[in-house]
Amino acid sequence: MKARYIIMTIVIIYLAITLIAAIFVIKEEPEAETTPTPTSTAPASNCEQDEMDIQAALDGYYDDNTSWPTANGQSGDIIWDELIPEYMSAMPIIDSTCDWHVSSYLEGQVCVAHTC
Repeated sequence: MKARYIIMTIVIIYLAITLIAAIFVIKEEPEAETTPTPTSTAPASNCEQDEMDIQAALDGYYDDNTSWPTANGQSGDIIWDELIPEYMSAMPIIDSTCDWHVSSYLEGQVCVAHTC
């Protein structure tokens, strides 16, 4: 009889633990599914490839001169001779395609002329 009592107690404790665990699992909120951010498989345009290098050169020039490498030191068309060779090794090959400028909208940011 004593053994039977011990076995029933163990079974009741086991069932109580299982029930409590099940309640916690049911109460847990499901993890939110996140949609992965799509990434472009298209190669970056040549303009985008040069943008970071040009921005770094503009920032360095401004730090040294407190003006931009343009005709009036403000926003406008970049004068490459002001950046080469100290801030850039060469003018971007496709400047005629991209027509780089110092932005008047976001001062000091490099931009393509039609987006400034």
